[in-house]
Amino acid sequence: MVNAEVAIFARLPVLGKVKTRLASGVGPERALRFYKACAEHVFRECSKCESTRATVYFSVDNDLPGAKAWLAAADLALPCAPQVKDQDLGVRMHAALEALLAQQCTSKAIVLGTDIPDISASILQQAVSALDSHELVIGPAVDGGYYLLGTTVAIKELFQGIAWSTESVFQQTMQKAKELQLQAYTLPMLQDIDTMQDLEQWHRASLLRNANHPIMPVVTDILQ
Repeated sequence: MVNAEVAIFARLPVLGKVKTRLASGVGPERALRFYKACAEHVFRECSKCESTRATVYFSVDNDLPGAKAWLAAADLALPCAPQVKDQDLGVRMHAALEALLAQQCTSKAIVLGTDIPDISASILQQAVSALDSHELVIGPAVDGGYYLLGTTVAIKELFQGIAWSTESVFQQTMQKAKELQLQAYTLPMLQDIDTMQDLEQWHRASLLRNANHPIMPVVTDILQ
């Protein structure tokens, strides 16, 4: 039974347009391979979670025809939508959550990105369940940001005054939640991938704990 809507923020996999910091270490072609493999993994894990319904929100509305072709080629039956046109990530996330919560079929909405290899259907289910007793659920990333945010109330102030793309994003958001008197649940910390060092760290750790991860062959080949 679906009782939560999920917005997956994504970009069209175009050479030189995705994972540019990773590309400085491994090259644009390999960065693109990683992005595509990781994004498709996230899409599939979201599709496996029976309590959620996912929509892929692309960064540019002109990307939608290409996005639909990409998902179809990957055998992924996920709807697509454009993110609102604004440079501020917080504005875009709030707009997506607000739109999802406006639907009559759910009181829970989640937004997440495509650069977390360890996103899983079980993590998503944990987030959905947490929203039964909390107004906010957040998944901290190793770099100080967060990889997932879910809520039952789309409060604009939660996304204002945040220094996006810095190591203080998670702490600033938690402080905002405290000021807004939102009950927050924290998910396990996961590694997001922005640089070659991030990818190497994830690869070493995953060889020990989950060597059969679906994107492991791609990552191993990229780092060779």
